[in-house]
Amino acid sequence: MSEMDFIRPLAPIGVIVAVLCYTRRKKEVGGWLMFFYYQIFASIALFLLQGIWRFREYLPSWWESEWDHIIFLGAVLPRLLAFVLVGAVSTLLLYHRDWFWVRNLKVALFAAIVLLAFSLLVDLAYFPSSIFTNCLRLIMLAAWLIYFIVSKRVHHVFRTRDWDKFGNQITTDS
Repeated sequence: MSEMDFIRPLAPIGVIVAVLCYTRRKKEVGGWLMFFYYQIFASIALFLLQGIWRFREYLPSWWESEWDHIIFLGAVLPRLLAFVLVGAVSTLLLYHRDWFWVRNLKVALFAAIVLLAFSLLVDLAYFPSSIFTNCLRLIMLAAWLIYFIVSKRVHHVFRTRDWDKFGNQITTDS
């Protein structure tokens, strides 16, 4: 079962979440910010489902050599670690709603991009069939890093804490 086979059944959920994010775009955690949380945690859920579905691939006995197993883990585990790191920091941000955690999330996103770039190099050499989906993951994280750098919503929700004054006016980057 390919990675796309895991994603296809979730497409209707993604559409529902996108509509929900749109309808909540004037709330503090709505619009793109809400979609960020969906995308990060949906990615983690997909990693876990894939790990359960293909658990044998994580066992050394699945591979012809120990080196093949190590290479596989070197490709997969940095991706998982990257998303868990971003998920953990973004959860703390949502809980504390403090600019300190926005800065930490930016660092976590940058670190996740570096981890995914490393994983992508391993894919280039050993797992070329994984390059497309992992490039998409890398692009997604880079886009979210840019969002957290330039977003007016993020600034008003977490730094100045005055979204209630501006939320009805600012809708383009919500």
